[in-house]
Amino acid sequence: MKTKIPVNKLSVGMLITGLDKPWYATPFVSHRMRMTTQADVDMVKACGVQVVEIEVEEAEHETAEAKGAGDKEAAASSVATPHSEAPPNTPSAVRSGKTGQKECYWNGTASPPGSGRTMAPSGSVVVSGKSGAAAVSDPDLGERTSALAGGPAEFAPTPFEQELVVAKAGYHQTKQIVQQAMAEAKMGRAFNSEAVVTAVDSLVGSVLRNPDALTSLVRLKSFDEYTYYHSVNTCVLALAVGRNLRMNRDDLQRIAFGMLLHDVGKMQLSAELLNRPGRLEGDDLALVKRHVEQGAEYLSRLVKVEPPVLLPVLEHHERLDGSGYPFGKKRHELSEFGMIAAVVDVYDALTSDRPYRKAVTPHHALQMLYEMTRRGLLDAAFVERLIRCIGIYPVGSCVQLNTGEVAIVSRMNQSQTLNPVVVVIRESTAGPNVPPKTLDLSMQATKPIKRITEVLDAGRLGVVPNAVLEAAA
Repeated sequence: MKTKIPVNKLSVGMLITGLDKPWYATPFVSHRMRMTTQADVDMVKACGVQVVEIEVEEAEHETAEAKGAGDKEAAASSVATPHSEAPPNTPSAVRSGKTGQKECYWNGTASPPGSGRTMAPSGSVVVSGKSGAAAVSDPDLGERTSALAGGPAEFAPTPFEQELVVAKAGYHQTKQIVQQAMAEAKMGRAFNSEAVVTAVDSLVGSVLRNPDALTSLVRLKSFDEYTYYHSVNTCVLALAVGRNLRMNRDDLQRIAFGMLLHDVGKMQLSAELLNRPGRLEGDDLALVKRHVEQGAEYLSRLVKVEPPVLLPVLEHHERLDGSGYPFGKKRHELSEFGMIAAVVDVYDALTSDRPYRKAVTPHHALQMLYEMTRRGLLDAAFVERLIRCIGIYPVGSCVQLNTGEVAIVSRMNQSQTLNPVVVVIRESTAGPNVPPKTLDLSMQATKPIKRITEVLDAGRLGVVPNAVLEAAA
């Protein structure tokens, strides 16, 4: 039973199920949370909440066991879907999209993640150490085999500044490898899959050691090389979400490989068509939509990747209500990989300049994702996980402080998402640039305490966030 109470009656042990503010106006990615300490209660009160909704029946249970049970029930109801039918055994069943199965494969000879079977097609590229690892959709519990649990020393946590050096090298090397792979695909030839696997291993290792380093680089964009940067950026974001979901290392490798090549089918399209301003219609739109199946066909036939790797390729344009393409699948037919791919694909596309529209701010893009969840297009749990990974004010956001100063977000704070690290560049929106000064909003010893009050459009101010951050590095 749920009921609403004034925030001043909130106490330790209560299970909150809702607040009177939208998610982006609070430091909480999810509004379902148990108050385990007085600090939790104080944080809710400090963010201006007046009324909270609580679960009365569960509010008395203060043990960690009860917390796990409550969170498991919430996660299962919002994400997990049962495997009610056997996987299809013919490629035609996959192409039609009428499988009635959560996981859908281009090559029906393999078992879906979570089936307990580990068959891989003969001669396929095995991205991970084993084929068919579990893809559990329960983000809050330790039921999946986490890549962080008992891992080797190479995945020991590293400081942000230290990992950033490694992450930058891995990011740019991966971009070059993707560019080479796409060039081979354009010629109809198989690319060097071992090089891609090596790049994937590098990215996975970096994300496991410190995810903030790589995710801080998704601000890197290039209009002329959009496909290559988009491939790497979506891969990084998917890895961050996967890590947050406690995916095992095998599944992190699979989703990373799939995201790096999720748009490989576009190599069969002309640059004129891909970069044409205005809305595509008719035959042109149908031709562009074919890149999904063409990419999966290429990876299956020439590169011979594991079937799970094809899930991000096949499903990144599907939507939960069945309005996506190429199969018009609905939620119960989609895989976890596919739903994550859809979220990160939309986010990076929205924050990139395209021939037919200008990029929106990262903060605005998150609001647009949230609206898409309300319309039943994207999975809310995975959108929330993305926000948890990159923050409410993602790196590269141009913001104004309560002092009037203008700043660029340079790093998020996992424990205080409303108080990231920023680089102050102006004393006011109308003022001149001042020598950049780095400020951690979560660690202020002197008053007045500075905080973010507004997200600004950097373009209108003539500010180039990437240039600011590179100069301040």
